[in-house]
Amino acid sequence: MSIATSSEQNVSEADIEQAVHSGIARYFDDCRARVPAFIDRHFRYPGAISTNRMARVCRAVNSLTY
Repeated sequence: MSIATSSEQNVSEADIEQAVHSGIARYFDDCRARVPAFIDRHFRYPGAISTNRMARVCRAVNSLTY
């Protein structure tokens, strides 16, 4: 089945499906590429120190409210 656009171009369902799958693959490739920087920022020194500091502050605030 072809889909007619406003300029009367015919685009097949296979072309659309390929474009969608390609976009999804690019999106997840970009996400995977950002993982190492995220890990370095949050789970290594000094990022882990900052994360733990925030957790201690939240825990202290929660203990005051309950």
